[in-house]
Amino acid sequence: MHPNSLKSVLVAIVAPLLGAVLFTLGNGYFTTVSTLLLHNMQGSVGLVGVMAAVYFAGLMFGSYHTQHVVLRVGHIRAFAIFASLMVVSTLLQGVFYNAIAWLVWRFVYGYSLAGLYLVVEGWLLMQAGKQFKGQVFGIYLMVFYLSLALAQLFVNLPLHQPMMIFAIIAGLAALAILPVSLTRQKAPEVEEKALVSPLVLIKKTPLGVIACIVSGMILGVVYSMLPLFFAQVHLHTTMIAWLMLTTIVGAASLQWPLGLYSDKVDRRFVLAGVCFATTLAAVLILLFHHELWLLFILVFVFGGFAFTVNPLSISHTSDYIDSDKIVSAMSTMILMYGFGSMIGPLVASAFIKVLGPYGFFVYMIVVTLPLGAYALWRVTQRKRVKPKDAASFTPNPGIPAGKEGFLVQDTE
Repeated sequence: MHPNSLKSVLVAIVAPLLGAVLFTLGNGYFTTVSTLLLHNMQGSVGLVGVMAAVYFAGLMFGSYHTQHVVLRVGHIRAFAIFASLMVVSTLLQGVFYNAIAWLVWRFVYGYSLAGLYLVVEGWLLMQAGKQFKGQVFGIYLMVFYLSLALAQLFVNLPLHQPMMIFAIIAGLAALAILPVSLTRQKAPEVEEKALVSPLVLIKKTPLGVIACIVSGMILGVVYSMLPLFFAQVHLHTTMIAWLMLTTIVGAASLQWPLGLYSDKVDRRFVLAGVCFATTLAAVLILLFHHELWLLFILVFVFGGFAFTVNPLSISHTSDYIDSDKIVSAMSTMILMYGFGSMIGPLVASAFIKVLGPYGFFVYMIVVTLPLGAYALWRVTQRKRVKPKDAASFTPNPGIPAGKEGFLVQDTE
């Protein structure tokens, strides 16, 4: 497609955007309420960590494997396949209300979610072309964060039967199929991208790879275990919902200004500052979590800085990668992020098991403080990339499917 106006591009992407709104509402509800359900089931902290790890393992595997489904059947049918898998895996979690069955269906759920984001993001970027790529992805991020934030309010619904909760999530995933299936717009063509070896990336930009893994260890835990912290310090479900919403709003609010600033200075200084700010926010939450009004302010700040580590790591890596290798390199970075998001909940659950609920933020301090120090050390080891050769910052929602994906071709 060769778009000649932003209006024509927006018309072309209405269907995948509507689909993304619907399944993101369901998934945002799922990630928070599933943790609370496990807590109410008297599930151990270790079990919560394992469940989250399996979910992110499905996301990581799906980020790689689902491209083959799209290549075989195209975007529209692939979307229907992945949404159907999400419906089935969600409903079966309600039918078989036990931890063992959930392990299986959590993996399938994560796999299907990765496929949905891969389809949507590849579709949006292909329709936008180079001319409108930034604007379209900005709109997508705004829609994503708004949907994710509003989904937290679903936690307040007076639903006492788990099956009703899972039915709502499955229904939203099913409804997401409608706008995509009914669209008259032509879906984009796809091509397969080869991965760049992680060892090659580590040699070119060790900070970028390490920061990407750590960002997965941060966000994988925030998405899956932050509600558990709020529950363990005896906050009401209504407050948990609003605090999660505030965290996500903070993430949406601070990524752009911090990212744009990183385009003007040495990005490593910004990455270090973001890590130290996340550490400080974690310390302050440990000290003042009992003051509810202050807790809202602190989780806003925490979310804003914690969610920015991932896009900064990606932008830093892009600064040192040849332009013809960026998409392939980003695909490898997605797997690195997925690996971090898979192991993060396992490590964090060990901290919480030993230290109680405060172990969550102790874990955050342990992973962010060394990364900030390492970023500063790297400044002394390597010159900053020339501003004219640096990549532009692009915010990222922290979903392993990634903003670049495997399926995006350049269009002129």
